Amino acid sequence: MCRDQLRAFQAWLENTPALKERLSDRKAREEAQVLLQFEALKRKRSYPPSVLEAMKGALAALEKLDDGEAAGAVPNWFVPPYEVELGEVIGRGSVAEVYHGKWFDTDVVVKKLMPASSSSSNDECELGAFRQEADIWFMLNHENVVHLYGACHVGTPFFVCELAKSTSLSAHVEARAEQRIDYDPNQKGGNHSDVLRCLYVAGLGLKYLHARDIFHGDLKGNNFMVGTDEKNIKLGDFGLSVLKRQKGGKEDAHKVLGAYRWKAPECLLGLTGPTAESDTFGFGMCILELISGKFPWGSTMPDPAVKFLVTKRKSLPPRPAGFTDIQWSLIQRMCCFDPKERISLAAVVDMLYSFRFI
Repeated sequence: MCRDQLRAFQAWLENTPALKERLSDRKAREEAQVLLQFEALKRKRSYPPSVLEAMKGALAALEKLDDGEAAGAVPNWFVPPYEVELGEVIGRGSVAEVYHGKWFDTDVVVKKLMPASSSSSNDECELGAFRQEADIWFMLNHENVVHLYGACHVGTPFFVCELAKSTSLSAHVEARAEQRIDYDPNQKGGNHSDVLRCLYVAGLGLKYLHARDIFHGDLKGNNFMVGTDEKNIKLGDFGLSVLKRQKGGKEDAHKVLGAYRWKAPECLLGLTGPTAESDTFGFGMCILELISGKFPWGSTMPDPAVKFLVTKRKSLPPRPAGFTDIQWSLIQRMCCFDPKERISLAAVVDMLYSFRFI
């Protein structure tokens, strides 16, 4: 800030009646407290002592308005909204809009949550889930998991994560298939060895999550990102799966949201949320998708029919052409109807590694 801006800011902070008038809403006061705490603690070197004192006075005044109740400590991952510049929209889903963005001089991806429901209880539930996901994601550090730079839980919540300058694994597989001399537009599946190598690398990221009792819950081919070197794979869209389940409130904690075609039967039946076993099932469907070049059960079958086949008939999608017996056996072991009978993700990763030499 320039000197005149600092003086104006200080004058505003010291004007208690104006603070009370502009921050009459409790939620607005909580947001102001978080932002003032952040500036006073994390950016204190940017301000002269007089402004820092004014911030402390403003915080004390806001606490008095709320009967002495403070907003709580600012999370380590907190990024204030004014530090992030939104660019073009690059995607929309049921939970968030995705933007290219800038955080200082860094190119980032910003995942901005859709407006919360009108129910205050649901609003608190969603915000609690958001903060929980941010706490978990911020602690993760693995080359095959998209990195979280920070998040904001005031105003409209958003995540700030690394920009993986890449394409999705499903798009990568299709592009590689189109380069083949014998390309058949009706058979968009990728080269088996290339796909299995990519999935082995992707599996390392998923294995890292599972070792920490963290489950993705929404695996599909476009949630794996291929780097510009076409070698490194990162698992993305982590941080939104719990929020999808919370969107309808506590009573819908196990509601089926996301892509039916990749879901384990117990999730389709609403019996459980994401688990290690349901992720293993979803990962098996990813292998089918990427090798066949088609969605599990195709793109035209309605979701209720998929649910019937998976939960009542206990069926798997047809075996793709060219699948070896040992590869198909792996899919069958990954996608057993009974979660307890499924192979572990760690064993899957080991087998995918061994397939590179077959």
